[in-house]
Amino acid sequence: MAARVLRGRGHETKAAMSRFLEAQGSTHDPWLLPDVEPAVARLHRAIEQREGVAIFGDYDVDGLASTALMQRTLERLSVPVWSRIPERAQGYGLSVCAVEEAHARGARLLLTVDNGVRAFEALQRARELGLDVIVTDHHEPDGANLPPALAIVNPKREGSEYPFREIAGCTVAYKLLQAYLERHAPRHLDSFSARYADLVALATIADCMPLCDENRVLVREGLRALCGTGKAGLRALLQVANVRASNGTLGGTQVGMFVSPRLNAAGRMGEVGSALELLLCNDEDESRRLAQVLDGHNTRRKELSGEMSLQALQLLDEFDVEGDAAFVIAREGWGHGMVGPLASRLVERLGRPVIVLAIEGDMAHGSGRSAGGFDLGLLLETSRDLITEGGGHAGACGVHLPVENLEAFRERVRECVGQSMGAERVEPEVKPECMVESRELSSQLVSDFERFEPCGASNHEPVLGMLGATILDGRNIGAGGAHLKWRVKLGAQEFDALWWSPGDKADGFGLGARVDLGFTPQLNTFNGRTSLQLVIKHARLHEG
Repeated sequence: MAARVLRGRGHETKAAMSRFLEAQGSTHDPWLLPDVEPAVARLHRAIEQREGVAIFGDYDVDGLASTALMQRTLERLSVPVWSRIPERAQGYGLSVCAVEEAHARGARLLLTVDNGVRAFEALQRARELGLDVIVTDHHEPDGANLPPALAIVNPKREGSEYPFREIAGCTVAYKLLQAYLERHAPRHLDSFSARYADLVALATIADCMPLCDENRVLVREGLRALCGTGKAGLRALLQVANVRASNGTLGGTQVGMFVSPRLNAAGRMGEVGSALELLLCNDEDESRRLAQVLDGHNTRRKELSGEMSLQALQLLDEFDVEGDAAFVIAREGWGHGMVGPLASRLVERLGRPVIVLAIEGDMAHGSGRSAGGFDLGLLLETSRDLITEGGGHAGACGVHLPVENLEAFRERVRECVGQSMGAERVEPEVKPECMVESRELSSQLVSDFERFEPCGASNHEPVLGMLGATILDGRNIGAGGAHLKWRVKLGAQEFDALWWSPGDKADGFGLGARVDLGFTPQLNTFNGRTSLQLVIKHARLHEG
């Protein structure tokens, strides 16, 4: 069965299958990244002369992990270093204020992690103040137009010779430090990789980087390292998230579903400092306290998400839900950190691009999520006359605009999306990779599929198909009954089946109904008993 799935994914030969399953292959040479040479030289001077170094990060998991990685490493090298992470309400990216603060505190070198490649105004101010800046980032530059910095280390720069563009911001920072150690302290290279592989894996999964090429190697190593991490904060976070290892490693989906959201929740709730504290913490008791704080933020985030979803559905009454090609939804009182997830949920429900805006005074700030391959980055480029700031890529964007331009922007979005893809609902494709009979499902099959890990972007969990299963029982579970648990029967066998957050996709399935399922098989252990269960990805009523 596993071989059939692998062949369907393009791994045709036994050798190709083995390379994939063992995550074989080397990672790329950090010296191929642009500007690594001047960056390493300037970093070496700062370390040798014990200059003050400021780190400016970002409020998402990638930015937090990058900041923790850089600060922990420089502290071990006895460098006077401090970090700053902006709250979401302060906006993304390096600001003039942050540059001036770093200079006032005596920094001679400023390092950006997971941001900076478009910080033109801030970096011009740094130049005026005589503050050297090394930018490490993985976001798209403005073509060949780069801000003034001593070095800009970014695999997406024009002319970059780095073989793989799609690495996380944390990986860029990791590669810079790896290059420094290779040249100036090679005896520490192995311990550095072992010590910080967990942060690289966490960032890569949370930022939805494709789990192929060197990312697959780095994340597999990092998930193993995370199981035995020496960081008290990460151990406490795994415990509070109830995430446990299997066969000496963790699953990418586990980390993405249960660990990353707790770190992200701090930024979404305006308390990003507590997440960075946890990643830097070495004290067991303080780590447990901080993990509980993050867990509380995550609980409150889910509560607010539910409230905002209801409010958004009420606002949809003002739209032509069937006829509109896209939706721009705005409301006062919504938090900056919550609009992106709300846009994602609405895209799942509506099947069309959605931009959600929080109105504050005379400005609206928000996030967009795409559907059907529509390029939101291109949309923003055609809307520069209406917005004050905006950036992103094809699938997601951030945007700021005056409230007085809201209706014109809404009409522009409808028009652009309508011309590109029409108003038809786009359903996410969940195609089973193999059809199975119930007798083919076993614990051995689950073990075979575990070798596909790490799973995530560009390497999803294997999805199998089953036709004509009968629903014997069903109930809602989880906070607010957001999830669904069925008992299903196919042939002579019965299975528990879980459907995470199906929303209205679960409407119309009654007891006794026969259904076709797309699912991933998993083992579930409860009260010492292990059984096979199905995690539903898609369901439809059986025909025939």
